[in-house]
Amino acid sequence: MASASLAARLVEVIADRGEAAAERYRYGSGCIVRGRTVLTAAHVVAEAVKVQVRDPHKTLYSVTMDPQFVGDANGPSPDLALLEIDDPAVDLPPLGLARVDRDGPTDEPVERCHAIGYPWFAETPSPAAVRDTVDAIGVVPLLSKLAAGLLSVQVSISRGLSRPRRYAGRVGRVVGDVGRAGGGGRPAAWSGNRARAAGGPVGDHGRPLDRA
Repeated sequence: MASASLAARLVEVIADRGEAAAERYRYGSGCIVRGRTVLTAAHVVAEAVKVQVRDPHKTLYSVTMDPQFVGDANGPSPDLALLEIDDPAVDLPPLGLARVDRDGPTDEPVERCHAIGYPWFAETPSPAAVRDTVDAIGVVPLLSKLAAGLLSVQVSISRGLSRPRRYAGRVGRVVGDVGRAGGGGRPAAWSGNRARAAGGPVGDHGRPLDRA
């Protein structure tokens, strides 16, 4: 199977919780990790009656969500979910992942970790509201959040922003979700150098589909 660019794996996740929900729509980011399988955050798609994803070209795809592959959005279990894009034409090779070694003799951070997604602050309102991707670059300090069993992502460079910002987040041990960025969502992420991670974010909630 041919290799795929990272850009081809990025999707915007749109979860419809139904007309009766106080916040009908939730938006997040996801990563196609293999074939048609999208990794995102469980809290984005929890309680959704319909979920769709859009690629960077704004092509909209329907997806199938199996409750067995939706994690714990509010508890100790991973806040992760797996979705399956319905279109068989989507078929990407597996994304390589690795475990971050926190038991080594040094505390050298994982450098050049990329956190990529569709945050609310990258939305343009005209002629119709559309979100673009933001690629934030930082490091994973190995000895932060040892008690919680999580990894923090400290970001000081963000492509697409007018000036550098500093974010902090979390990544699960093998594959995890990246924490809040700029007050908005949890972007999908790949960490470079010694480890890779992929995750799903949540942006702002409650906007109708044509405002995604």
